[in-house]
Amino acid sequence: MAYRSGIDVRGRPVAPADLAPAPTVIPERFVIALSVDLRRRLGLPDELKPELPIGVITVENGTLFLNGRPIPADAAGGLAAACAAALR
Repeated sequence: MAYRSGIDVRGRPVAPADLAPAPTVIPERFVIALSVDLRRRLGLPDELKPELPIGVITVENGTLFLNGRPIPADAAGGLAAACAAALR
């Protein structure tokens, strides 16, 4: 007999294993340090770990800040696109 969700091996219904999923907790404030990995960008040897700090992004109660200054909503989309491009 093939596996069927919610049914035991004898065909009787069973309760799901996760009866009460834990609620998602989103912090009111979190900080993201921005930097450039110069080793990777410049092709430097692996033993070097040079980082070029750019700034700090803070997300507080749904508002974005760059180095303590609010980022306008129209610029936030560009920042998200740049971050996504950097991850590729």
